[in-house]
Amino acid sequence: MKTALDIVDLLWEKLDSSDLKLEITGSFCKHRRDPDSDKEDVVISCQPVSNEQLQKAMAEVNIYVPDLVVLMNEVEDRQPNHTRLQYLATIAAEILRDSWTDELNYDLKEQGLVKGKESPDHYINMKLEFFIINI
Repeated sequence: MKTALDIVDLLWEKLDSSDLKLEITGSFCKHRRDPDSDKEDVVISCQPVSNEQLQKAMAEVNIYVPDLVVLMNEVEDRQPNHTRLQYLATIAAEILRDSWTDELNYDLKEQGLVKGKESPDHYINMKLEFFIINI
């Protein structure tokens, strides 16, 4: 049986030895990001894993990029750094594409741009669907 923590560790190992690690300015984090970070960070988390013969789970990889501060009508405003988000999302999508082993399979199911709640920055949210053989 795999746990949510096992899935986070699996994704951590895959991403920690990838080109994405070389590209970001910040760090890789399990479960949550330092709310004071002003760097590009990657956060890996997993929702609960079913305990059936075919386990199912959804994991998330969030790629935070500091917003750009722009002047609009003489007022500072924050905008997503579209170019940088797109670049990092492309690298991550290539790394996280469909993967099969004897025990498990995961697919990149969704990705989208999200405004951070704990920080003013935007991030790319990538959702991965896991199927794990629990025999």
